[in-house]
Amino acid sequence: MKLSKISDLWDFCQANGYDAWFRITRTTVGESGVLLRHLYPIWMKSNEAKVHDGSLYKKISKDNKSNGYIE
Repeated sequence: MKLSKISDLWDFCQANGYDAWFRITRTTVGESGVLLRHLYPIWMKSNEAKVHDGSLYKKISKDNKSNGYIE
C-alpha cells in the first residue's frame, strides 16, 4: 500500500488503531548501503516532539491531516 499524503497515513493508522508519527532524521542509507549522517542539526520547537536514536518524532494530529502539513 502506497501512502503518499499525511491524510492517507492518518486514515490508515486510525483504521488500524495506531497513532501516526512523522519522523525527521539525520541518517540516510545510501544506494551502496553506506550510512550517511547529515551535518545540519535538526530541531523542532514543540513540547510534543520526541527524540529517539538520533531522530525527531512528531505525532500527526487531526489538524495536521486537515491542513495537509506539519508545522
